[in-house]
Amino acid sequence: MESHMKTPFALARTPPRLAARLLAMVAFAMLLAAAPFHSAWATKGSTPATPDSTLGTAQSFAVLGGPAVTCTTSTIDGDVGVALPGGTVTNTGCVISGTTHEADTVALQAYNDMILAYDALGDELCTETLTGELGGVTLAPGVYCFDAAATFTGGQLTLAGAADDVWIFKIGAALTTTNFSVVMADGAQACNVYWLSARR
Repeated sequence: MESHMKTPFALARTPPRLAARLLAMVAFAMLLAAAPFHSAWATKGSTPATPDSTLGTAQSFAVLGGPAVTCTTSTIDGDVGVALPGGTVTNTGCVISGTTHEADTVALQAYNDMILAYDALGDELCTETLTGELGGVTLAPGVYCFDAAATFTGGQLTLAGAADDVWIFKIGAALTTTNFSVVMADGAQACNVYWLSARR
C-alpha cells in the first residue's frame, strides 16, 4: 500500500489498516473543523478529547487538499477533495469509498472549516517528540511530535487504547508513507487519530 501527499500542510484521521483519513491543504493539509474547537481541547499537555463535534463540514472528508491531492494504490474511507480553483485529485489505483470533490462549494467550505481546526490543534502540547520510523512501534494515546519531515517506509504502527482515546501526530514538515500500516488495538478507534503537518 502506498500513499503520497503532494501538498504542504496536513491533518488527518487514520482508519484501520491505513485506509487513513487524510486531509491535505494548500500549504499541505489533512482534515478538520469549526469555531468552538478550542473548548474541546482545553487540557493542554494531557490526552486530548475527541474533537469530532467541532469538525464542521470537514468531518466527512478523509483527504482534503488545497491545490492537489495524489493517491497511489491505497484505500481511502471517506470523501476526497481539493478546494482551490483548478485543483485536481489524481487517483492511481486507489479505492475511495466517498465522493470526490474538485474545487466545488462543498470542498471550499470544508477547507475553511479545516483551517480553523488546524490552528486549534497546533496549540496542543507534545506528549513526546519522536524521530525515525514507526514500524514495529506501539503507542499509547497522546500528542506525538516530529520536529522535521516524517517518512514511514514499511512496517506497522500499533495504537493501543480505549474507544474514546485520541492520538495526534504533529509533523514539522511533509508526511510521506510507503507500504506503512496503522493498526488499532484494545478497542482504540481509527476515527480518533489525527495527523497534522506544518504549514509552509
